[in-house]
Amino acid sequence: MKINRKNTPLPAIAIIASAFIITLLIIGLSYKDIKREEHRITDVLHREGITLIRSLEASIRTGMMLEARREQLQLQLEESTQEPDIAYILLLDEHGEIIAKTGLEQTNPYEWINTKEFARTGEAITRIKNNPKIGKVFEIAKTFKPLRPGPRMQGMMDMHRRMMGRDLPQEMFNDRIIIVGLRMAELEQIQKDERKRTLIIAAALLILATGAIYFVFLLQNYYLVNTALEDMKEKVRKTEGFVAVGRIAASIAHEIRNPLSSIKGFAQYFKLRFKAKKDAAYADIMIKEVDRLNRVITELLDYAKPAELNLKKQRLEEIISYSIKLLESDIKGKGINIKEEHEDNLPSVLIDKDQMTQAVLNILLNSIEAVDKNGEIMIDVKRVNDGMQLSISDNGKGISKENVDKIFEPFFTTKKSGTGIGLALVKKIIDMHNGKIAIESKEGQGARFIIRLPV
Repeated sequence: MKINRKNTPLPAIAIIASAFIITLLIIGLSYKDIKREEHRITDVLHREGITLIRSLEASIRTGMMLEARREQLQLQLEESTQEPDIAYILLLDEHGEIIAKTGLEQTNPYEWINTKEFARTGEAITRIKNNPKIGKVFEIAKTFKPLRPGPRMQGMMDMHRRMMGRDLPQEMFNDRIIIVGLRMAELEQIQKDERKRTLIIAAALLILATGAIYFVFLLQNYYLVNTALEDMKEKVRKTEGFVAVGRIAASIAHEIRNPLSSIKGFAQYFKLRFKAKKDAAYADIMIKEVDRLNRVITELLDYAKPAELNLKKQRLEEIISYSIKLLESDIKGKGINIKEEHEDNLPSVLIDKDQMTQAVLNILLNSIEAVDKNGEIMIDVKRVNDGMQLSISDNGKGISKENVDKIFEPFFTTKKSGTGIGLALVKKIIDMHNGKIAIESKEGQGARFIIRLPV
């Protein structure tokens, strides 16, 4: 049973495309997860940074009220950076000069916040910075005034004047900037784990897709090989049948030929001896039938026997002209009009002259029988890309659709007196020359035989 190729699995390219799309989806989802986790952690760090800055503001204000020195401010910052998540803390004046710092060494800390808008609004700003020593750092910066003028501050200033005997320095009312750097090791670890997970899933998917593609190739090859085997088995069965029939036919033909010769000889003898015209006519019919039977046997033997080609360079136009001359009486008897169209400067073809003449004769005989009186046969020879093309067409009865595919099968015929060997022999001869033969026909619209031969 033949397998329909439409039932074979999807081609490998579809599997590859599916794997590629799924991989992109996994990467997209992983990227989205990483960004969502980054946003969550930065929110946590932002709240943590704001809380720390407010604590530092209160501590710094207290220290300034007590006129703490820079060394004391430095000590306060160092105590605040004991937490493992805090990378560094910087305290800057309004000009960006570092008053106190702790943690990692920082250069140009003011470069990214030196804007009037920042100083005016007093809102905290953030950024994520790559530090070569510890990786990503979440920085948060905010301005504040250590001492704010007001009734409460005025009372504190009066108290300070009575206790210390002098007013607070004016610089204590100037803006200060606090920059806090928080480590993002947790986020980096999450991103690292997410990338690792994505790579593992993508690799697993790639392995599965590769295995699926390999399986598809194996399955497709199985279907193709199985289909080819089924076709070969069918051809072998037909070939074996034809070979068997051919051998039987050849042996029978040899046995029939000798009695036929004797019958023909006696018929010719009696034809000469008979004086009555009616008896002589019967003898003549017997001779013609014997000749027809002998011709059938000859065709059968030609098809059954293994032929050896005698290849020589020949011109197809010459073979066609010779074949038309051999059939001249049949052509004139039906008043058939032969039209020939040949391209100029056609090359010679390496063929067996006798075998190819036999093929052309059989096709012409088929066309002569198909056309009515005063019919037309067109013969065309031209050069094509892969060799030479010979076409013989007629305006005869044509061949029905269901019989077109069977026309070259041995012993298939639609004629009452046909043997079904002539066109099968044509196919065999063309195949032996590594050529191709096809037929185009519609019932009632004539037929066209197309032969292609390599140059």
